[in-house]
Amino acid sequence: METDPDLDDPTGGISLTPDFSVRHKENMARFAARSLPSDLSFLLVWAYFAITCNNEQKYDSLTATVEADFATISEMKGWFDQKLRELRISENDLNEHIGPSVNYILNSSLDLTYRQALRQYLDQAKFGHLDLTTDAELKASDAAMRSRIYSWLRKRQIPFTAKSPIVLPATTARGILDKFKTLPDLFVVPDIPAHKLSNAMESIQLPDLDSPLGLVDCTIWGSAKDCVVIGSRGIYFTNLDRDGFLPYSDFPDRTFYPAGEN
Repeated sequence: METDPDLDDPTGGISLTPDFSVRHKENMARFAARSLPSDLSFLLVWAYFAITCNNEQKYDSLTATVEADFATISEMKGWFDQKLRELRISENDLNEHIGPSVNYILNSSLDLTYRQALRQYLDQAKFGHLDLTTDAELKASDAAMRSRIYSWLRKRQIPFTAKSPIVLPATTARGILDKFKTLPDLFVVPDIPAHKLSNAMESIQLPDLDSPLGLVDCTIWGSAKDCVVIGSRGIYFTNLDRDGFLPYSDFPDRTFYPAGEN
């Protein structure tokens, strides 16, 4: 019987002295998890398997780790582009099939790396036959993968939501935020200074599924590299080496207090 190595590990796979590889991949997973539940991205699945299965090469510096990780991602993107040219189909068409099929392979053989599973799928994919099994089995595999990754994220205390997203319309957000835009360091679209928005987006790494509606600049000199971003799907923050987000779908389960009261 196959077992999930992470579910058998009470530490959630957290090493007491985590190496650079784990730290970098966990950071990538932290940002990729913000797109859940809408998008179980390949970056999140790749990072999960690389950490929990301990099947990626380790490096002795953060720089070497980052370079190797991005080289791996670039290599996989190259395979993807090659298959698009070979099959002569759109990127959206292949994307619709690639994630579920690769996850199906990984669920069937937990000792594979994501890169190996992707290579295996792309080698087998034929025009008109992009799924490796039935739709029912692919859905069951996706549910199993989500359950495994959700459990891992909770153990590592990486914020995410499994609830259907609540999307705040831009007009509604402006109606709320405009009441406070005279406060210092609060900016509302479309009046957010371009340099502040650019720095904030680089620091926050807002998911593609979201869009900025408001910005609180938390820096002394006005760079907005430390900030709070009010998005259409949640609130994001970054401050020095801390970052996080709170999706609106989690608001009903939270209690909010004025500063200093709890």
